[in-house]
Amino acid sequence: MLYIIAVIINIALSLLEYSVIIECVCSYLPQLCESRFYMAISKLNAPFLNPLRKLLNRISPGLPVDISPLLLVIIAGIIRRLI
Repeated sequence: MLYIIAVIINIALSLLEYSVIIECVCSYLPQLCESRFYMAISKLNAPFLNPLRKLLNRISPGLPVDISPLLLVIIAGIIRRLI
């Protein structure tokens, strides 16, 4: 039973990593920024990225680059390896 839960969590974290990477790539393409696909991915990732953005804003306000997606991918990767 625990193995099945671990596999499900592993798959969910992998999907989260991929969706964050896809959102980052799409954000550099202006045509995709207004698409429904980008909006859906952005809404799915927002609950995970917004707390990291607030934390990073407290640590270093005025940071010119948003590194919260990179931080989220690293955290998800660490959790996946621990499971």
